[in-house]
Order: sequence, then structure tokens, then C-alpha cells
Amino acid sequence: MLERYYPVHTQEELQTFTQTYVPFVLNQLEVFRIDYLKNRLYGDHLGLQVLSAEEFEAVNKSLLGIAKLVNRGVIHSRRNNIYKFNQFPKFKDIEIQSIEIFEPKPGVDLTKLKPGIEHIAFKAENFDNFLVNLKKNKLPIDKEDTSNSDKFFKSKLINMVEIEFRNDFLWKKFDK
Repeated sequence: MLERYYPVHTQEELQTFTQTYVPFVLNQLEVFRIDYLKNRLYGDHLGLQVLSAEEFEAVNKSLLGIAKLVNRGVIHSRRNNIYKFNQFPKFKDIEIQSIEIFEPKPGVDLTKLKPGIEHIAFKAENFDNFLVNLKKNKLPIDKEDTSNSDKFFKSKLINMVEIEFRNDFLWKKFDK
């Protein structure tokens, strides 16, 4: 079971991962010519892909030691839970506030999935203008949903980094 390799068992493990992963992501933002300070991007969440129901349960159990479950959901016929971290892991001034874990979609070829941290998300303070500018600059966008109040888009997976940009913090709409 790969579950033991996911960096979510302790706060220290998560913080160590963040200290390594976020600089890698910031480097990719530079490649995309995105200044996270100028564009007022704030750390939001990590997306973690597991490969089975058993891994989902094991990761859920680990996360409950360092985070609060704020939404138990189902998206595309697969479980998708969202947790708010008890203590936000951070790199410099970027705090990662939450994590979502998701099972594989039914019938998917598991060899095509990237298990582990699949993406990182940032909240863009001025989302609509930010999206317009990135489209002008031809950012490679893989997925976009701007049809409702929960707006987001994701970059293509490049150099093992996929970045999601949002108009809100994912966990806040569920944490009452």
C-alpha cells in the first residue's frame, strides 16, 4: 500500500514536505511568469490522489490527527474529502490551509494516475482579472470551471507540478 509514502502522518512530516514542495512550485510559477506577491496569491490547499478505497481510509485516519474534516463529498462517483489543517504548514509567507483527498474515478487505469500530492491550489485575490491576464499570456490551462461562485482553473501538469487557482479558499465554504 502506497499510503505510507504520503506526507500526512504528522505535522512535522507535512511541514517538511511543504518546505520542499512549495519552492518547487514557486519555481514553476516563475517559469509561467507569475509573481505570486504581485498577483496576491495565497496558499489554499493540496490535492492528494490515492489509488484505492483502502488507501483513502488510511489517509483519512492519518489526516484526522492533524486536521479537521470539513466536507465528506463525492465528485465524479468517487469520494473526495476536504480537511482544514489544525496548524497550517508554511514556506515563508505561504500557508497551506487545507487538503483534499480523492479516490480514483471508477474504471480509470490506475497506471495513468499520479499517486500522492497531485496539485497545489492558490487563492487569487482578483481571480477574474488574473485569469484574463494568464489567458493572454497563454498559460497552459488543463481544466477550467468559472460557471458558478466557486471558480477555479488548473494548469497542465508540467515538470510534475499542477497548479490550481481559485477565487476562494476551498475549505471555508464547508467549515461552519
